Amino acid sequence: NVNNAGISDAVLTGILERAEARVDELCGRTWSNTTVTNELLDSNFLSDRDYFTFKRPVLNLTTFQVNLANDDEADNWTTLTEANNEIAVTLATGRVTITEPIFNQWFGETDINNKMPPPDQRNRIRITYNHGASSIPADIEELTLLVGAKMLREAVVSRSVMSGRDEFSPSMIDVAQSRIDAMVATHQARSMRSI
Repeated sequence: NVNNAGISDAVLTGILERAEARVDELCGRTWSNTTVTNELLDSNFLSDRDYFTFKRPVLNLTTFQVNLANDDEADNWTTLTEANNEIAVTLATGRVTITEPIFNQWFGETDINNKMPPPDQRNRIRITYNHGASSIPADIEELTLLVGAKMLREAVVSRSVMSGRDEFSPSMIDVAQSRIDAMVATHQARSMRSI
């Protein structure tokens, strides 16, 4: 029955929510409304001056903190700011760089009492920031619908095959894959992480 495919509104809503998450994953950035994120990052203070947020684009950085305690000590969070020229922030890539004067002050080779803890310790950096998009491009909305339609086709084909029907071919599922790939390539942000 063309008028009743047996798919409830709740199922369609669920597919579109998964499609939105999949588009974010494929593009390596968040297209939804502004979201606040609080992340902990590991560090090797012998070489790490650059840190990258997990989500992009960053709309604004709320806090950037360094934990100066050793693993066996209570946390000692110190806040660094752009206003004090302690960090430099690139919002589009989510990159935060500890400035050279601060890095050298905290980890100078000649500083016997340097404040930095030993390298390779976990949860050394804490970043709080807002990320997302103030508006969603029309082609991203189309991409979400294409990804959702593909998920729906896969579900319908799987359901039909399980009920004994086998007249489906893979090309029926991948009908819009080249369009999906082209749109993702246009908006894809490459993932970057601190080393």
